[in-house]
Amino acid sequence: MGKIVLVRHAQASLLSAEYDQLSPLGEEQSVVLGRWWAARGERFDQAWSGDLQRQRRTGELSLAQLPAPPALQIDPRFNEYGHHDVFAAGPNPELVDRVRLAETLRAAENPRKLFQQLFSQALESWVRGEGTVDTASGSLTWAGFRQRCMDALMQVAEQCGSGQSAVVYSSGGAIAAMCQHLMGLPDARVPALHYAVHNTSISRLLSRPGHITLSSFNALPHLEAPGVPESLITYR
Repeated sequence: MGKIVLVRHAQASLLSAEYDQLSPLGEEQSVVLGRWWAARGERFDQAWSGDLQRQRRTGELSLAQLPAPPALQIDPRFNEYGHHDVFAAGPNPELVDRVRLAETLRAAENPRKLFQQLFSQALESWVRGEGTVDTASGSLTWAGFRQRCMDALMQVAEQCGSGQSAVVYSSGGAIAAMCQHLMGLPDARVPALHYAVHNTSISRLLSRPGHITLSSFNALPHLEAPGVPESLITYR
């Protein structure tokens, strides 16, 4: 039986000019994860990431803490959907315009809270099938996005033989989509599953030919260890 670890990327730079990069706190989260793996003798035969900067950097920083890290392989099918493009499926499609969104958030008393509220409305509309989201590979429904992520995961499982282990660095939406499929959850349960995924959280899978089982979801043992500041536990 093979083992696959899904890792959500560390904290990115929300509300900054360039979201797709780790914040200083996100870089620290990544290093803490890698050091925790090294301390417990974790070994990976394969390492995969989407091609987003926040995913790759989380992988690079955490794997660098291991004594013999595998090369990080890139598969864009593990990419997240476009956060801004999700607004096209929601009740405020004008917020697809990044300038318009930035102006709306700057005018708010609590920009992060407002962003989460607006984004949640749009995400729930997309998951209900009320629109599509633009990606590098074309416009996708939620079902199409989920299938794309599962196709990539199945390929990793096929290459991860008995007794081997792989780590995959991805994002909250992609991890939620894969775990939804593995648990057989209805679409209505997806938003709650998605919002729960912490930065650098670990979800463990067990694989055998043609079948993958979810073993644990959204764990944070590295950030809940003694001496680690609670401030490193984040959602966004």
